[in-house]
Amino acid sequence: MIIDHLSNAFFYKDLGSNFRRAFKYLKKQNLSKLSPGSYVIENDRIHAHVSKYITHEFDQEKWESHKQFVDLQYIIEGSESFGFGEINNFEPISEYIPERDICWYKGELHQLITADEGMFLIFFPNDIHQPGIVVDNPKEVKKIVIKIRINNF
Repeated sequence: MIIDHLSNAFFYKDLGSNFRRAFKYLKKQNLSKLSPGSYVIENDRIHAHVSKYITHEFDQEKWESHKQFVDLQYIIEGSESFGFGEINNFEPISEYIPERDICWYKGELHQLITADEGMFLIFFPNDIHQPGIVVDNPKEVKKIVIKIRINNF
């Protein structure tokens, strides 16, 4: 897992060309004007999902992980906390769903990370995460999640 500010994206250029394209997309778009929905950035290798929602208490969501795509989650507006842990500390509660690239888990909170507007997090396949957690009080967040295919970087 990586957490940083978009202004430091150049530190991660060696993660591969798909990451460079994803960061370029974040920097060139007027993200505040993007409507919620899905966007194709590069064929089946890089796509984005913009969403707006109200943050919630920790126990209202399941833990998740992905196998085919890395999550690059960028906070456009607001702030939220993320539950985070390593996959070997959690128990799957669903089969892996390839068409959605997701598996759900149960487990105890090991670490809580807060990201503010202008920050991004990168979750790799061994990073179990639970997004959308309230920071102080429930508030609206606008976020873009860029899905970066693993086998192409």
